[in-house]
Amino acid sequence: MTAIDLFCGGGGSALGAAKAGFDNILAVDVDPYKIRLLKKNQKLFEKFGCNLVTREANLLKIEPSELGSEADLIIGGVPCQPFSHSGKRKGFGDPRNGLTKFFSYIEYFAPNAFLLENVPGLLHGKFTVELASCIGDAFSACRADVIEWLEAVGKGPQTLNVDGYSLNASVVNSANHGLAQNRKRLFIFGLSKAERCDWSWPVHTHSLERLLFSMFRTEEYLQLHDLRSVFIPKRFTSGKYLNGSFTDVPAQRRWKTVRDVCQKLGTPRDCAEGDDYGHNIREGARSYAGHIGSYPDMPAKTIKAGVNGVLGGENMIRWKNGRLRYFTLRECASLQGFPTGYRFTGNFQQVLNAIGNAVPPIVVERIVSSFVAEKCSKKFRRK
Repeated sequence: MTAIDLFCGGGGSALGAAKAGFDNILAVDVDPYKIRLLKKNQKLFEKFGCNLVTREANLLKIEPSELGSEADLIIGGVPCQPFSHSGKRKGFGDPRNGLTKFFSYIEYFAPNAFLLENVPGLLHGKFTVELASCIGDAFSACRADVIEWLEAVGKGPQTLNVDGYSLNASVVNSANHGLAQNRKRLFIFGLSKAERCDWSWPVHTHSLERLLFSMFRTEEYLQLHDLRSVFIPKRFTSGKYLNGSFTDVPAQRRWKTVRDVCQKLGTPRDCAEGDDYGHNIREGARSYAGHIGSYPDMPAKTIKAGVNGVLGGENMIRWKNGRLRYFTLRECASLQGFPTGYRFTGNFQQVLNAIGNAVPPIVVERIVSSFVAEKCSKKFRRK
């Protein structure tokens, strides 16, 4: 099965697709550093039986036909800066906006499925109207219907049937799928009606309730990390969670935490700039209003890339004794779901940009896995 990863960045989406079963992936990005990074990790893709091909190209300027003629899946981790609350929010008027162009690739390739990822900010205000116009034009859909569909996504997953496709939208928190990071992103999974595929959003495998249950009822979490107490937000240290009055054992596994990741990677060590491992401490961490860092016994706050470097309060851990420190680059990579064997080289900002802008591999893998299984099953039945 073939996939094209547009705006591939550091390779999170491509890695997730490879793990889901895609054996041929074309990864395209305008940044030569990101392309070099993917090439350094080609052997890792080969371990999953995937032939990874990379191409450096400006997707906003080339024609879709320059990338081939067919694909089973198209993925788009379209740049989120135009729509992010941490940016200038110029939206569709930002020269980095790739949403309009992304849907032109969908129109040209008419893939069996496509997956779009971006910030939930697209579901609010003028961005919703602009996105609805973009989708309406691509699929000959009524803009009012698309707006209504997008505005309802905040209440839960929604489906909209348009010309040729079933569009499925949901805001997904990666922590619910095994990532040690609270990262909420909008995903739109388009499935060709010709596929007749029995697809649905993956169920949550991890939960906050189970984490708190393991802390205050069974104390398994404390025993695992040899703790007498945990350091978490105060709202979780009172009421039923503290006195152990759970009525049922939560079905899911517990959320993974910052401490889980730190313990697995071990104590940070001195590394030269550009070292493959990048597990060295960067000085200067500080907190300020609204940016106090991540609690060690909860999933990390959203890992961010930054444009001119990451300021105090971002990508850092705060310990109970008040001590603060930045996450190492390797910790950031692990919190984003990259395996420890994934190689990152380059200067600090290059690596952090590649990590922070990546789509977590586990989320892509889980979303497209049922589609892959259905496709493979059909091929087997035809044989």
